[in-house]
Amino acid sequence: KFLYSNIGAGLLGQLLVARAGLPSYEELLTTRIAGPLGMRDTRVSWTADSWSRAAHQRGPRASGSPSGYVLLGGGAGGIKSTVDDLLKFEGAYLGFQKTGFGPALNMTLERRYARDTGESVGLLWNLDPRENLVSKDGKVNGHLAFLLFSRQKQAGVVICTTVGAKTRLKLLARKLLALLDSRPASAVAPANGSGPEEDSDDED
Repeated sequence: KFLYSNIGAGLLGQLLVARAGLPSYEELLTTRIAGPLGMRDTRVSWTADSWSRAAHQRGPRASGSPSGYVLLGGGAGGIKSTVDDLLKFEGAYLGFQKTGFGPALNMTLERRYARDTGESVGLLWNLDPRENLVSKDGKVNGHLAFLLFSRQKQAGVVICTTVGAKTRLKLLARKLLALLDSRPASAVAPANGSGPEEDSDDED
């Protein structure tokens, strides 16, 4: 059986840090992924300038200030980023960004668990082989993010917001991807709102 675990993701981050012989998860993130891809605003600890540009939380659980949530060194819910940077990250998967770690990216998309709905799970990615879609959503203290891309269509969408529900966010992303693919947005089926990490409230 499969159960999404923030603690598991955070623990994996710490194990990777130890394996790489680096002092922190942030250094692992910046030297191995964010730096090579030019993701200048993707960090665990933001600068004062980055915080000044951060979106403020909204909704009943929001404190009104940008989230400072960090679990187990940042591997779960601790990464802070921007739409521009996350599009660069998707671009690496789509081949738009040349990297030295293409095989590692491919490995994260290998099916690890098949669900009864027809969807599958990779390494923290949700896989929909029926429509060749890859996605990941995250929610931390009022901040929501959703990444969706298709290698077959060579297109991707990133949405970051402080309002709305994850199910609506997923549907909006699918409609935007359909527009990029020149298909009528009305032809997009409703997104399945029960992704494997849906039970978790605070996620990376």
